[in-house]
Amino acid sequence: MSTTVVYPGLQEYYDTGADGQLGANGANRIAQTFTTHDAHLLTHISVKTYRVGTPGTIHLSIRATDGDGKPTGADLSTGSLNGNSITVNTVGEWYDVPMPPVSLSAGTKYALVWYADSTYAYWKRDLTSPAYSGGSQANSADSGGTWTLTTTSDFMFKEWNLPLLALTTFAPSARVATIVTVGPSSLALTTFAPSALIPIMSIIAHAQTITITGYSKSATLKGYNRALEITDVNPTVS
Repeated sequence: MSTTVVYPGLQEYYDTGADGQLGANGANRIAQTFTTHDAHLLTHISVKTYRVGTPGTIHLSIRATDGDGKPTGADLSTGSLNGNSITVNTVGEWYDVPMPPVSLSAGTKYALVWYADSTYAYWKRDLTSPAYSGGSQANSADSGGTWTLTTTSDFMFKEWNLPLLALTTFAPSARVATIVTVGPSSLALTTFAPSALIPIMSIIAHAQTITITGYSKSATLKGYNRALEITDVNPTVS
């Protein structure tokens, strides 16, 4: 019997030294650029924020960056947060923002872009000793048309992923891997290869039941953003 455990979870992040804050609304945009280490599917981000008043919706998106490391192009994925329901404590709190899964390449710089419908929603940042080496703050005053980098500040962010699952212990013969999503609470793996890389889609983050056909397997997903454990019981082709 053999077991493969995959740990969907935290990728890039900066979460210390939050001694300042900045907001953006109207035509203003703020962003934090970050650099990936591994190829993965981004599924949601977390930001540390607070409000004064009723800022409405906070809009967040992922964009590519240009040769200067500035946000560029259309949104790759978007999410939103109800700014009227976040904390009023100026220390700020962390909030998760789900996004439609988007595939990010290894060793590539991206940007997390922020703006709110109105004043005032504040994104916490490190102004004193920013130490995130994979990017920095960026600012735009024309709805993201042009950007200026602020290398003396880093925003508080966490970027969450679902990795590519390498099925290395399962199939006795090389078969092509496919995934069939059955519903919001289940996932089915049909056939797979010993060295296949399978992109695990967002459905798996919420799956409670996983069925693997063609082989005698058992699998358990240990909760949202927890480990997916697949146990090789008896690898016999059916």
